[in-house]
Amino acid sequence: MFNIGINTGMRLSEILRVRQKDVVFINDVRHVRLTHTKNGDRRNVPLNDDAFNAFEALNWNAETMFIEGAHYYAWKNIRLNICDGDKSPVFHCTRHTAATVMANEMNISHLLIGAMLGHKDPSSTMKYVHTNPNTIGMIAARLEDIINS
Repeated sequence: MFNIGINTGMRLSEILRVRQKDVVFINDVRHVRLTHTKNGDRRNVPLNDDAFNAFEALNWNAETMFIEGAHYYAWKNIRLNICDGDKSPVFHCTRHTAATVMANEMNISHLLIGAMLGHKDPSSTMKYVHTNPNTIGMIAARLEDIINS
């Protein structure tokens, strides 16, 4: 489920509802059609190979594979062993990571990131995208190059 979240920005509740019948092709790109989203809008989320394979590994029924106690136990271990005891990492962080990578590494517009995450209001998307100091440094260097040329 983590691989799906980080590759799609989908909410855990959306991942749990996806079934194989929800897979559609739009312009030769594989998507899952979400009919029950937090904001009530339907949307199609593109699936890269990693996300598709993760759904396959879950037999297209993450809901039956989701054991609440095991899920929260795994996150407790992640916080303890990977995050030095920081209690803030939760599954929802995968949406923030997906949005931040799209903005900083892929240079995707906030409008498109919002569409991918299923946001109606662009201000919601702004809360998900976190700046990367390296990206800001590259912007400064690029700005200098352009100004001095």
